Amino acid sequence: MNNPDPSSSPRISSLHDVVLDYIAYNAYSSTVKVLSRSKTSISSTSQKTTNGSTNGHTNGIGKNGIKSDKTDGDGMIHDGEHVQNGHAYMEEGMEEDQDLSTMTIKPDLDLHEQLGQLDHENITMNGEITISSRKMLDEKHIESIERRRVIMNYILNGAIQRAIDTLQLYFPSVLTTPKRSSDKSPWSLPPQSLSSNPEPSSDFDSHAYPVFPNSTHPQHIALNLQIQNFIENFRAIVPPSSPSSSASSNSLTSSMHMSTSFTQMSNSTATLQHTLAAAQGLHLEAKKLRPEERAAYLSEIKDAGALFAYSDPENSPLKGFLEQSRRIRLAEQVNRAILKSVGAETQSMLEKYSRRTIALFSIMEEKEIDHRPSWTSADGKSKEELAQFLKNRPKASFTLSEYISHTFA
Repeated sequence: MNNPDPSSSPRISSLHDVVLDYIAYNAYSSTVKVLSRSKTSISSTSQKTTNGSTNGHTNGIGKNGIKSDKTDGDGMIHDGEHVQNGHAYMEEGMEEDQDLSTMTIKPDLDLHEQLGQLDHENITMNGEITISSRKMLDEKHIESIERRRVIMNYILNGAIQRAIDTLQLYFPSVLTTPKRSSDKSPWSLPPQSLSSNPEPSSDFDSHAYPVFPNSTHPQHIALNLQIQNFIENFRAIVPPSSPSSSASSNSLTSSMHMSTSFTQMSNSTATLQHTLAAAQGLHLEAKKLRPEERAAYLSEIKDAGALFAYSDPENSPLKGFLEQSRRIRLAEQVNRAILKSVGAETQSMLEKYSRRTIALFSIMEEKEIDHRPSWTSADGKSKEELAQFLKNRPKASFTLSEYISHTFA
């Protein structure tokens, strides 16, 4: 049964909430637990201090959250970079949160100042940003986040069938195609679905991504998982290339190697038969799609099957199928599909703010509007620092990774 899985508290009124929302969205369950406790502790301490003094702050923690000084790389961009080393997960399905990177959260920086007051429609009279569709993180929500993390880890480690089984157990609607109605095909999609998810290009690099990677349609998710399962079975049949055995190996070693090879060949034959049968099933499922979708998937299935034609597939034109980035993008796609299935946001607030800021800077550049504010220390320390940051930029542009990695005084 699908449980609601909102990614943050009811109100995003601090930078702490933005970070918590991002981490919950990406299913970093261990970190969510820590930050949830931290938020509760901060609120409790702040309440006590407010009742007992006039400044409303304690222990150097400002009104806008906490400070973190981790600078391990650019992991905040929502394009898969934060899990580039997905293979580093210790075991299939084991929960392991990636380190947040280059995140310095200023306790005295006002959220509206930093984000340019971009979310006007959600700002109430008292200046707070309301997220009506989100609820406080409780044990059920954290449990749902943990389940998402397990599923993502399975995909990142290539245990696709385990991911499918877990999806069917906890989030069955992710893979359940809507029933046929009198006026719609069971595979029909809203017009914007295909336009926002262009078909893969003919470039070989496109194989490093699933078909329609931004789609959350159940049939797309199911087919992408099955295609990836086909690829993982291929890995089992054709293991990564390794240096040839030394010619100086003695006869005993050679004999043992031949025995092992025979056993592996027998297992590979069974796996090959299973893989070929699965390929037939993929064709049948793809043929149920609308023509424009069907063509994309049949082409993908054909190319995946062509992996068998190469003696060294990892260095072939089809090597994208075997890259970790493909697993990463698929894990992200499944994560979004799960969130949508439980009625949660399919974009983190950080991504939304970033997209809007990029759009605003683009408009300012197009209209030749000076993006550099004239703020000074008289306007407040945070505004002065932000003005100095923008002053050093020759063009009106915004890059989230650059903004996050910048160390404010």
